[in-house]
Amino acid sequence: MATLAQSIRFVSFFYGNQTIFITGSTSTVGKSVLAKLLLLQSTKNATKTKFYLLIRRKATVTGSTRFRTEILASPFFQHLEAAVGPVTFQNLVKKISVVEGDAKLENLGIHFRICRKLLNEVSIIFNLAGSSLYEQDIQQSATVLGASRVLQFAESCRKLISFIHLSTAYASAFNTGRIEEKSYSLQHSLDDILKDLRAPFCSEQLSATIGAFPTPAFFTKYVAEQLLVTKKRESTPLCIIRPSIIGCLYNPSLPQWADKREILGATLLAAFFSNRDAVSCAIENADMGHVIPSNIVTDTIVVSAAVYSKFYRSHFINETVPILHCTPSKIETGVWVKAMESVLNSQMYNNLWKQYCESHNVLDFNDIEERECVSSNRRSTALKDISNYEMKLSWDSLYSKHPNHQELVVFDCLSKLLFTKNWYFENQNFTKLYQIFNGCEEYGFLLSPSRVDWSSYFSICMRHVALWSAKYHPELSSYSSDLYAVLTIPPFVDVKKSIKDECSSNDKHLLSDVLWAFNTPIRKLENSKNILKDVANRNEFDILLDKELNFRLQRLQNYNNLSESEKDLLRHSIYKRVAGNARYQLKALSTNHHSFSIRTLAYICSKFFGSIYNDLLVDEKALSELKVLIEAEHYPVLLIPTHKSYMDFLLLSFVFFVRGIKLPCILADDAFLRLPIANYFLKHSGAFFIRRNMNEDASPMFKSLLKEYFQQILISHKAIEFFIEGTRSRTGLLNSPKHGVISWAMELITKGKVEDVIAVPITIMYDRLYEEESLLHEQLGRPKEAESMKRIARASMSLQTYCGNVYMKIATPISLGTILKECQVHPMAVGVRREDSFLSKELNPHQSQQLFAGEACLVNEEKAPDSTLTIHNTKNDSVSITLYRTAVEATSLQVMESLLYFTYPTPTSLVSTILLLDINGIHIDDLLLQVHWLYNEVLRKEAHFLYSSPMRTMEESLTAVKEALSLLDKYVLMAAENVIKPKIIYKDFKSVLLLSFYKNQLIQIFQQKAIVCLSLYAVSNSCCHQQNSSTEEGILKEYEFLWTILKGVFLFHRPFNKYSALEVIRSSVQYGISIKDENQYKLNTAMNKQIRIFCECLWPFVESYWVMATTLLDLQVFDISQFVTLNNIQEGLNTSTKEITKEELIQRSHFLAESLFFKGKVRYYESCSHDTLKAALRSYQDMQIVEVVKAPDSKVRTSVMLTEYYRIPEHLQRLIDHIDRFRKGSLEEMNVLDAKAVVYSSVMKREQHSTEEPMIAKL
Repeated sequence: MATLAQSIRFVSFFYGNQTIFITGSTSTVGKSVLAKLLLLQSTKNATKTKFYLLIRRKATVTGSTRFRTEILASPFFQHLEAAVGPVTFQNLVKKISVVEGDAKLENLGIHFRICRKLLNEVSIIFNLAGSSLYEQDIQQSATVLGASRVLQFAESCRKLISFIHLSTAYASAFNTGRIEEKSYSLQHSLDDILKDLRAPFCSEQLSATIGAFPTPAFFTKYVAEQLLVTKKRESTPLCIIRPSIIGCLYNPSLPQWADKREILGATLLAAFFSNRDAVSCAIENADMGHVIPSNIVTDTIVVSAAVYSKFYRSHFINETVPILHCTPSKIETGVWVKAMESVLNSQMYNNLWKQYCESHNVLDFNDIEERECVSSNRRSTALKDISNYEMKLSWDSLYSKHPNHQELVVFDCLSKLLFTKNWYFENQNFTKLYQIFNGCEEYGFLLSPSRVDWSSYFSICMRHVALWSAKYHPELSSYSSDLYAVLTIPPFVDVKKSIKDECSSNDKHLLSDVLWAFNTPIRKLENSKNILKDVANRNEFDILLDKELNFRLQRLQNYNNLSESEKDLLRHSIYKRVAGNARYQLKALSTNHHSFSIRTLAYICSKFFGSIYNDLLVDEKALSELKVLIEAEHYPVLLIPTHKSYMDFLLLSFVFFVRGIKLPCILADDAFLRLPIANYFLKHSGAFFIRRNMNEDASPMFKSLLKEYFQQILISHKAIEFFIEGTRSRTGLLNSPKHGVISWAMELITKGKVEDVIAVPITIMYDRLYEEESLLHEQLGRPKEAESMKRIARASMSLQTYCGNVYMKIATPISLGTILKECQVHPMAVGVRREDSFLSKELNPHQSQQLFAGEACLVNEEKAPDSTLTIHNTKNDSVSITLYRTAVEATSLQVMESLLYFTYPTPTSLVSTILLLDINGIHIDDLLLQVHWLYNEVLRKEAHFLYSSPMRTMEESLTAVKEALSLLDKYVLMAAENVIKPKIIYKDFKSVLLLSFYKNQLIQIFQQKAIVCLSLYAVSNSCCHQQNSSTEEGILKEYEFLWTILKGVFLFHRPFNKYSALEVIRSSVQYGISIKDENQYKLNTAMNKQIRIFCECLWPFVESYWVMATTLLDLQVFDISQFVTLNNIQEGLNTSTKEITKEELIQRSHFLAESLFFKGKVRYYESCSHDTLKAALRSYQDMQIVEVVKAPDSKVRTSVMLTEYYRIPEHLQRLIDHIDRFRKGSLEEMNVLDAKAVVYSSVMKREQHSTEEPMIAKL
């Protein structure tokens, strides 16, 4: 017997000056084998060894790219580089050549010239390729056909001395009990099996043969083995390695990391340990040692190629084809079982695996057992029969049961191998091999399972499970460690380096993220001094100074009494001050792009966003098109995002920075100017500031300066970002658009300063808002907290807040010049609303430019208004003031429709909608079913929801619901028996307001259906004595009234259109909302679930309007008790005044809403929201129910009074009664919308056909 040192020298010498060909090098075993072989090349005997790796191209990813990204970047090679040094490592890599091909193709898909070279040089072949997936076509599978092609290639190699094929110990698992290291045959010959496989349909005989294996994947391994054994030539030096379940590495010196494929063995072990009854059974039988560390398998492959080569195999074995079972033997089983007991009782295991199973219940064997076998109370009986449970799985049953969850099938089947089959694998050849190399750990080889400390190994497995979970399932972590790892947008080709590449190249540097921020190229805007100079040289600037001079002179009382010389002197003095003040304000207003400020802010944003957000999802195609549009500089660009969070403008600029897009200028609130440090970075990163109440400023100078500066940036063909909503949305709905900035841009077109301006709407959605607390305070009427450094410092203390994902959708650009031309041809187009129709699919809002003309001609044939007031441009054309305003309104409308069109449901919005149906709570199962239905109802109608979590199956819906509940954990409460409800502390309903914010994001999608449902409901209430039915005209009247009052809340910016409304009402019959009998309509009680959800969308707003209308009674100067329908409504109201301030009126309505809510007279606490009450007051002002006048002694203070018509008590009371008909009052008495009548069986029956529309969602 040779000494240990001689054995090691023999292996090292064997691989010297050889040409090695490897298939499957991208697999875990393949990378490990390649790293081990390269490690041997550091000896002096291996100076001329060459390696050829067969790597398949994946789509556009070449084999060389896969080698760099999948092999060289793996931890195996990082460890190798650390072991041998960078210089030696680079020399070793030079020995490797990548051969692009495919093992399933003839000649392995290799070019014939390269193939000829390989056939002349290759001496050692490692066939490590094989698919672990369940392939329908066994004959064409990578495992079967690949083995046949590799055998043909091997037998053509002129210098071949060793051929290793990696199989599995379960290739002969159709037997039970003792399995020897030999090739077993089935009753049918290999030719019969292959002939049957080529048939279009498997015969019953073949199906029974396949079913004899634990999984069909093992059957393919068996067929591949038989092909090699029976078809090979006698001289082919073939050796087959049969490992059992390959676990993770056993090497305490290796840095802790986890490969996604390698971790399967560790996960199987953990699943096995999670079932204590199964472990007890294994301990009792003492023969369940099937898991083998992966480095033992690697070393066995490397050593076997030398020992069983063409020249030396006769010294070790007499068989034609040596087969080695790389499995623990009976000797190690006792140690294995003791290790099981120690791990099972360890606290580390209990904590770790419990957390893992709770977060991944689809991988928990116990859950699979309870879900697919029997209920938990029959668990012990199921364990006795588990050996017969689905072990004989045919191809059809696998695909029909788990069509999209092959990993679950693999896991489910393989986990049963640990305790459902009583196999014992003989491993005499393997034992003989590791006896030769016993004790060679110090030389880097581990072959003997007896040298493994199994307790330590199982602990390593558990650690790898945790690391793998943190890497591939970041939801287990409370925060994302690095934004670069979760940014899902791949970099553009013209970006020098993406964030991920930059950080990976600086992994070893402590300041890698800083280096990324300060090395990323920036496309700068031109110097602000040039823009300021252009503004000061414009004629409009001189006109502005003259206007400001005259404005100030008019305010002087004694100016007319002065002499002409005194007037001239005074005018010169004031003009000098005005000019100096104007230039100072212009300089303070301006912005600039400084590299240091931009990079510093980018670094801060990367850390901040990386700590609170999981993913930032952006439409890559639209972003690339936007980049081309901005950098072409043919036209100025207006970037118009939605505004729900302070993060909006930072996120957009950060995405532009990451992708190398020229940064825009940002129109920001001047409140940020009060921040001493932040204002510097914002101002020098593109922000210029605007006063929120410019119209109420005594001097017009600032507004004029801002306009001139804004237009000069557009004349320079730059991009400007601004919020058309003006302020953040406190309700979750889109705010009404502000036309000022659009009008400035349109004016440039009308005056011929620019040819066109392009507006780009951008919808930004959040799973969770970061500033939830301030949002709640503002909804309750508390004054907005001023921006300050103290507030920023307080916000930075909550960086561990997990806010889920951010979704950014860039809409199709809108041409302002095109709209202006169309409005000149069809001036009344803006007065026609393109309404949603139930009969036809909603049109894309970006098609509305082409629809203006047709709609205008069909609906209104009025002539264009008088064009006496005109704006002249340099082309001798003229645009009337009316047409100019029409074009501005049309542009704002199209922008808002685009923002609304790409509003999509987030998991939090879906869950919040269902939770608010009943604040008393809902069972988790009912919540899941209702969210699943609601999502599919939305998805069926709205096909543009690109980034929502898929919820077409119950498993996907369960994942989304869990994610949403984790985001809303502060505002929901898990009550007894899995009942979930909003978290409400005594008379504190803030959680309801926050949930309503997320719910309102969903309402905008359903607003047309909701108005129809509520109109039918109101008619049913008023006609309850006529069998809950009414004529089409009656429903249309209610529809128009509801449309009119809700203009202050929803996106209704065009006048009501009778014909579109009639189309919506008539189509409600087709979609099941109503039933039409002759000319009468009535609610369809069979569609209770849909109708209730649609009505619940609007009922809180209706109650807010009703409360505000009731509060208006306080503006009447006489006793109102005889006109109030509810008892005690007049409590707390002051009837002594006829005119009160706007703020006081809103405060009174809020007090009234809360009082009635706690008395049970108002059902929805959402009606107490200040923003909704303000919207109601705006609607009543537009309807000329009230008039708001500014107090003569104040710039801001306004008073509210009733108009003359509504000072008559009967008229106002009639309005209140009309709104009351829409409220949720007699709902239960009518037995129309009883939630308990909802039947979910249709959803469950359709579950396996999730790609179709659910039966229950036929609305």
